[in-house]
Amino acid sequence: MNRAFRAPRAMLERKAVHGQPCTNCGLCCVATQCALSLHVFGKQPGPCPALLLDILDDGAPHSMCGLVSEAVNESQRKAALLLIFAGRGCDARFNGEKNDQAFTDRLNREDAAHPEDFKAAWQLWGKE
Repeated sequence: MNRAFRAPRAMLERKAVHGQPCTNCGLCCVATQCALSLHVFGKQPGPCPALLLDILDDGAPHSMCGLVSEAVNESQRKAALLLIFAGRGCDARFNGEKNDQAFTDRLNREDAAHPEDFKAAWQLWGKE
């Protein structure tokens, strides 16, 4: 069972449906650390230490990953984007949200088709 956490209502309201394009609400990063964050920071309490939040003109939160924005070079930035699954769609589900199985299956096929890309990305981040 996943742990409970308190999320700002604005994040919940902004969150995309599972499988739809990401809205950069930041809710996934408030809920848990991704594998890259765990590698860089170790297990931390609370939101991901790399989570950067801006507030848009309409008051909505807009998140960014500090590991992407603060990468030492373009290769490391691209590796971070791959490892955090950026640009692939919302893969977070909360409060019993329905799984978009077609989306999940597509991600699994894409990941399995490119293991060398993930291995190279991890190596850029110092993980063998």
